Amino acid sequence: MSSPTPGGDLQAALEALRPHSSGQTQSDSVHRHLTVPVKRGAQQLEAIVRDLDTAHVPLNDLALRRPTLDEVFLSLTGSATAEASHPEAAAVPQSLERSSR
Repeated sequence: MSSPTPGGDLQAALEALRPHSSGQTQSDSVHRHLTVPVKRGAQQLEAIVRDLDTAHVPLNDLALRRPTLDEVFLSLTGSATAEASHPEAAAVPQSLERSSR
């Protein structure tokens, strides 16, 4: 997940991250963050930071996380799990992960 600063350009961040993406990128303009699936994220992290810096994208936050089981299931099958299809059946709160600086 990447969170450009309020003055940062989300579109420039998206363009800088696109070559590293291994799937569908999610953009949230209200909360100003992007979620970009990557393979071998730890090995790509230095290049990702370098590309964002080259594109002059200042960041509030940059996090690397493993996919959830639902995300893995969806990527393998193309359909959501029964719980994801019926959110009322799975009323478990989810937390966001943030990196520390």
